[in-house]
Amino acid sequence: ANPNDPISLAMQGDYSSGRRDYNGIFNHLGSVIRKANETTEEHESEEVVLHVIGHGTQPKVPEHVKNNIFFDSGLSYPDFYALLSRSFSIIPGFASDTYYDRKASSTIPASLIAGAPIVANEELLNAYTYLPKEVTWVARPGEGEMDTIERVIPDKDGFIKRR
Repeated sequence: ANPNDPISLAMQGDYSSGRRDYNGIFNHLGSVIRKANETTEEHESEEVVLHVIGHGTQPKVPEHVKNNIFFDSGLSYPDFYALLSRSFSIIPGFASDTYYDRKASSTIPASLIAGAPIVANEELLNAYTYLPKEVTWVARPGEGEMDTIERVIPDKDGFIKRR
């Protein structure tokens, strides 16, 4: 990847608010963007984009992040995995607990195949026992997925290690 490329985050799945918390994630993306835009002694200002990969009726995007969110529909498998493999992180964004105890999410194996670290809370790690903790961005207790992203976004070495 080109060092000047934006930091790419990805979400994957049907565009259905019953399955993914699009609203919460889109709104929180604003502060992730601000955090990445800050120039500190440790790191340069960076751009953040979120690729929402799926199909169906696109969820509404808040005005303040509309230039940073891209909807990718109808991708072939090679394009799908190519896009995921360039991601700094995949965000599960589960809107309900069914993905922990009743349904298997395709996002988890997709992250392993693509080599893109997923944000994983304790519950996710317990439910998907085949997912090694050390390839994920582990959420701290009480931390939402986007809080985790905000915390780890400067961690380029951590990204390479997890990948």
